[in-house]
Amino acid sequence: MDRETIITYVEENCRIKTARVTTLCQYFIDEVQDNHIARNIYEHQFSFLKAYGYLSTTPVNTTGTAAITQDSAAVVGTGTAFTSAMIGSLIKFNGEDDYYEISAVTDTTHLTLKTAYIGTTDTDATIAIYKVNYDLASDFGNMRWIKQLDSPARVIPLAEIPFTELLPDEFDATGNINGYVLGGKNSSTGYYMIRFTPIQSTRKMLYYCYDKKLPSINTVGGESQIPSDWHMLFVHKLSEMIFDNHGLHAKARIEEAKFNNMLKTFINEDLSVNRDEKNVMADEGLYKGNTTPYAHLPSNYSPDL
Repeated sequence: MDRETIITYVEENCRIKTARVTTLCQYFIDEVQDNHIARNIYEHQFSFLKAYGYLSTTPVNTTGTAAITQDSAAVVGTGTAFTSAMIGSLIKFNGEDDYYEISAVTDTTHLTLKTAYIGTTDTDATIAIYKVNYDLASDFGNMRWIKQLDSPARVIPLAEIPFTELLPDEFDATGNINGYVLGGKNSSTGYYMIRFTPIQSTRKMLYYCYDKKLPSINTVGGESQIPSDWHMLFVHKLSEMIFDNHGLHAKARIEEAKFNNMLKTFINEDLSVNRDEKNVMADEGLYKGNTTPYAHLPSNYSPDL
């Protein structure tokens, strides 16, 4: 059901056909989709939002040497293979303590640092380039879990560590990845980013499950990606908002009740498909028994909504 069809249904349901109704529907339609359906008050993880992604870490790059000058941001490589994919990565020279962010790459032998080099001038410095941040899927909305398939240990969220704060021992990449931090959007790609710790010096494959962020439907012909038999949810919630906006509060409460009852029905239907005795979405079977690191249902959640 596209935006125009939804608005037509709302007008028929409310028996109000004015430019104001159309404007209000357009203004609130994404809010209904995102806050009242996809992220509803019952905190249910709908199966239609579930998606998977894969990431592989980039090994540390030590190819070639570099000429660097104190107080200059220019780096000239010899035998290097600099690429634009290295923008945002960190580079270290001659095993010094400081790391510098790469802000631009001109060609395979020329790059620019975000801040000027403060060490001793060197015409043949060894280099080590670490990729720190990785792009998540273009429709990423919320992380469910991450696994490193060659290890039984769960990769856990490190919410107390800011995305931009690097720890001194993060580059001592011994053992498997044990944590991750979610960050903002990549200014180049527009995708959300993730950082793993410790920062790996070898390639590691990671497998993650996430909730999709639904695209806006507030465009001409914009189609909802919510299951088609749920589209009347839009009509009831938007009708509630229209009635409230026109001072018809009794009618608004009727539409609110219709929306809530319909949403509860859909949650229970989804729950009957996806819930097992212990865990939510435990469909891979890679973990057993009480050690299964899946999120449990919220404490205030009941199948009898």
